[in-house]
Amino acid sequence: ATSDADDDVKAKAQQDATDALAVPLEAFHRFFLAGKQFIGGDSPSIADIRLAVTLEFLRAIDYELPAWAEEYMQRMESTLGDAYSEPVADVRGYIEYARSQN
Repeated sequence: ATSDADDDVKAKAQQDATDALAVPLEAFHRFFLAGKQFIGGDSPSIADIRLAVTLEFLRAIDYELPAWAEEYMQRMESTLGDAYSEPVADVRGYIEYARSQN
């Protein structure tokens, strides 16, 4: 969308949005993943798949994920293999396509 806001206002809004995302992500990390490989413990669950997909889509807005999130997604992909890699390839492909349209 277009806006009449100047570059400083846009930059501030972008930073505010980035900061706002960090709070629930860190809460999720501390509450659901503290000391565990996955939300349910040693094996991924549907909740893990949902979180991983959400994290993948945050890349669409060039959100810099915290290190724990990158490690978590790598664990998901490593543990689930093609069951993760194949569907996430579609997500990653969509993100690349969306970026190419700008």
